[in-house]
Amino acid sequence: LQWYSPDVVNVFFGNITTWGPTARNFIFDADFKSKYQYAAIVETHTTGAAAEDLEAQAIAQGFRAYCNHAQPFHATKGSHGGEAILAQEHLYAVPISQSAQAVANLSNNDTPRYSACEIRVGMTSMLLITTYLWCGEGWSARNYGIMQQISALVSTYSLPYIIVGDFNMSPSVFAS
Repeated sequence: LQWYSPDVVNVFFGNITTWGPTARNFIFDADFKSKYQYAAIVETHTTGAAAEDLEAQAIAQGFRAYCNHAQPFHATKGSHGGEAILAQEHLYAVPISQSAQAVANLSNNDTPRYSACEIRVGMTSMLLITTYLWCGEGWSARNYGIMQQISALVSTYSLPYIIVGDFNMSPSVFAS
């Protein structure tokens, strides 16, 4: 990487609406890889074979993939969400431990709506988290539940963290 410094982290965040050729070509492009160490993406809408394909393509393109796949959304007979972090394979990036994930999941009965991994910047380990909150709901019980799980995960690790996502609310509503 031309710009690479072990003490700098460049994270791309995007709500890609769906994982398909446009998003795939953008993220796997050489220019993208030269600018960003990590890609945090939401609204992949990947389930089943498409989810497995996203992960296989990421590996083939030199990334590790940490994915939380989309969930069925019965109102539209489709899927909702899907969060992923793609880390360039030469960088330190490891999955969240199963025990920490279990603690986060126990904070409520909601299905997780985030993806996370542990990364290292310089000599500092930290969490990288991406999430997709429900649209048009502000601080609804569902959105609060997602953030409650993320909070439990962060508390379990006691590391600095970066959280990026589509929070689907204005900054003033988010801050309230």
